[in-house]
Amino acid sequence: MTNITSGRQQDIRHNVAEFQIYRSLNSSRDFAEFNKLIGQYLRSFGFDEHAFGRVHTEGKINTPSRTTSTEMREIYYEEGLFEHSLIDQFVRNNSKPIFQSEIENNFNTISFSTDFTKTNVRVFELFKQFGYNDFYIMPGKASNGHGNIVLSVTHRDMERPEFRKKVEQAKHGLHSLLAAIDYVGTKKFPNFFLSEEESPDIIISPRPLEILTLMAQEDMSLQETADHLGRSVHTLNQQVAAARRAFGVDTTIGAVYQAIREGLIVCDKKTSASRS
Repeated sequence: MTNITSGRQQDIRHNVAEFQIYRSLNSSRDFAEFNKLIGQYLRSFGFDEHAFGRVHTEGKINTPSRTTSTEMREIYYEEGLFEHSLIDQFVRNNSKPIFQSEIENNFNTISFSTDFTKTNVRVFELFKQFGYNDFYIMPGKASNGHGNIVLSVTHRDMERPEFRKKVEQAKHGLHSLLAAIDYVGTKKFPNFFLSEEESPDIIISPRPLEILTLMAQEDMSLQETADHLGRSVHTLNQQVAAARRAFGVDTTIGAVYQAIREGLIVCDKKTSASRS
């Protein structure tokens, strides 16, 4: 009984922590703040650098959020290493997390063509050259059903045993963060996350979404939201007009409900229908 109770309590803690990640990322007013919050979460987990990417259905890999070395990335593309990279191929075709060192160890036990071997030897050397002894690579399916997503985390100059220990301690939080980055990012910042073929019909800019989010999460009326933000009701009404048009509704509260239904707002409070 004690073990069952303990397990349930742990599940509750995980669910609460996961919700807090979604809510925190969803509160970001612009893409710079969104990236800053991602970095803060990862540092709290013990990792100082990361790269989040989306593998689109046409095969293109886009990395809208990244703090790993720009110089290393430039070398990676200038030398054409991505064309035969085992890591890129793994990300495109798998959804199981893996350490970069595991890919490297498996590579060393299999015979490949000369070009393929040279490319990947160079990739692993390049990582070490910039102090990246290992990465934890988390691929998965994108929330919109198009292509794969991947979050890779690392800590420069950290030895592999210590790095693996940190990953084990933070594994649940890391995978929750991956899902939140993809889900919130594609909803709030589609221009950064989605290809033209994947772009949604409904795109709401950060300012009106901030207003709708406050109304939903804090159960505020438009007047209360205006007072909270130090703006006039007239100004707020103008700012959410585009959201009302995008959703095809006549009222601001209707836009709030539609934003929740579309997943643009993560809300843990019941919004009152009597508010206007």
